Amino acid sequence: MILEVFDYEKEVTPTSVFSVVRKKYGAPLALLESAMTDEKNKFSIVAFEPIQKVVTSERPLEKIREGIKKSKKFPKNFHFGGGLIGYFNFEIFNEIESRCSKKTKKPLALFYEFSCFFIFDHEQQKIFSVQTTKKNDFFQAQNRDILAQAKKERAQPIDLSVFKNDDLSDFSHFQYDQTEADFFEKVNKAKQKILDGEVFQMIVSNGFSAEI
Repeated sequence: MILEVFDYEKEVTPTSVFSVVRKKYGAPLALLESAMTDEKNKFSIVAFEPIQKVVTSERPLEKIREGIKKSKKFPKNFHFGGGLIGYFNFEIFNEIESRCSKKTKKPLALFYEFSCFFIFDHEQQKIFSVQTTKKNDFFQAQNRDILAQAKKERAQPIDLSVFKNDDLSDFSHFQYDQTEADFFEKVNKAKQKILDGEVFQMIVSNGFSAEI
């Protein structure tokens, strides 16, 4: 593991570093953003350059545990313990409560082990750059390049014209999981179950998707 520490500059933010890294290295990458509010909420992390991927619809919790065991460990006294960063799909609930199990073709979990990090310590006003795999000669040059570009990125005005596109509000090409009639039938069943006292709250939704 290689570590380099930088003093905090107000022009360099987690979001500006994330923007530069996204353009330079592409997806997947991650931004875990926090504002300094208390002792347990003072770090922001930008992670990129994955070296392990865990995406699964079967035995997600078991496979994530296996992935964590394979991942490179950070020093115990460091602010971040290493491991995997990602997310669970809503249907992960099926693994927790089998009585509500519903089959899905979507991945239940998508996690990555990243090899490059910028960790912002908002309390100490420090930026820690960490790499778990790369060589030192490349490491320092890359850090300075990213932070220099992030400083410029923050200074540039945001271009809002990209949001003034009629294509962004076109819902005609979406595919729905169920018909309107099927959806409202489930709504009526949910109302009846509430009246019967079987449940006190139920959320009925209709999934939709489109190629982008």
